[in-house]
Amino acid sequence: YQLIPIIWSLLLYQHRDELHVPFSENQEFLLIERDSKPSLSHLKFLFKDYRGTKWWFEVAEMYRRIMFIGVLPLFTPVASKRASLGCIFAIFSIVYFREEEPFRVEFTNTIAYIAQFTVLLTFFTALGIETGSLIGFGLGNFGIGLFLIIINMFVVALTFALGLNRYQKLRTEMNWKRALTTQQLAVVNMVMAGREDNKTGG
Repeated sequence: YQLIPIIWSLLLYQHRDELHVPFSENQEFLLIERDSKPSLSHLKFLFKDYRGTKWWFEVAEMYRRIMFIGVLPLFTPVASKRASLGCIFAIFSIVYFREEEPFRVEFTNTIAYIAQFTVLLTFFTALGIETGSLIGFGLGNFGIGLFLIIINMFVVALTFALGLNRYQKLRTEMNWKRALTTQQLAVVNMVMAGREDNKTGG
């Protein structure tokens, strides 16, 4: 299992020059062009959801999850210390997702950012249970568990709402494109071709 991200890293690194798409005005066009390359088709599932400069992020994300699930429990036998380390790692994740926004779709970045707070809340709650800090709030194990379930269900509901909103916007855009006449589509294609010529100096 540990070899999977290593193999992915090697495969992505071999194609790093093709995968890397720096930020530019017509980046979306360049990303579509990159994604259509036959030489990258077998790796598309690893990079297609990320920004042009974050083609490596799937590997980093896999190691981040391994850190939380497989490595963190081995740091110390003391549960409160594990929970404290989990809080620290979760804070780093929050900062990274907020500052870097690795995904191409904005609402995915928003969901990923919010999800890090649920991870932080889970470890913080575990820390409170181990240290007895939550006793003063009058919450038993059942109440704490119910609270965490509600928070996670809220994130799921928010994801669904944002996804539905994005779907409606995409549907409206597709309907608009279908309403264009052939002549109007030709104008759009000419504009895109002109932008590409300006980029290449032609």
